[in-house]
Amino acid sequence: MSISRAEFSIRSMYCGLPRAKWGRRILMALTAYVDDSGSGGDSPYYVLGGYLSTVSEWESFTQEWIKELASKPSIDYFKSKEAEALDGQFRFMYRREIKDHKINKLIAVIQRHALQCVTSMVSQSDYDAFVRGKIRSDWDDPYFFCFMGIVGTFALI
Repeated sequence: MSISRAEFSIRSMYCGLPRAKWGRRILMALTAYVDDSGSGGDSPYYVLGGYLSTVSEWESFTQEWIKELASKPSIDYFKSKEAEALDGQFRFMYRREIKDHKINKLIAVIQRHALQCVTSMVSQSDYDAFVRGKIRSDWDDPYFFCFMGIVGTFALI
């Protein structure tokens, strides 16, 4: 099996198998993009959520996402909080149906490229009542538990 130096480096790093077995295994490196919600105290939950896909799908996604952001009505970036309030990038979209159409087009880009949606949430009141201050300080963060929930989800994929 003849492979490039770059492919050899990647397979060596991720694979963990002897080179003789590489051709008999499928290797897939996945990348996730995750964002938080609820840290501002405006939600009863701490939430991490995002999407998982292959590197090549993220490369395609990026090109299509940039193109969709630039399409009329153009925006420089997307933040759902701004969209909901018709503020920031969405301040010139006076009609909700224009904003909704833009969001639906962006959602369609995500749906074409993401392999899996991942989410994890922790109730703020439960965390405060049962966990906060009762565990090691370097783990005492609700997003630590959300993160571990997402890692657990990845293990099931």
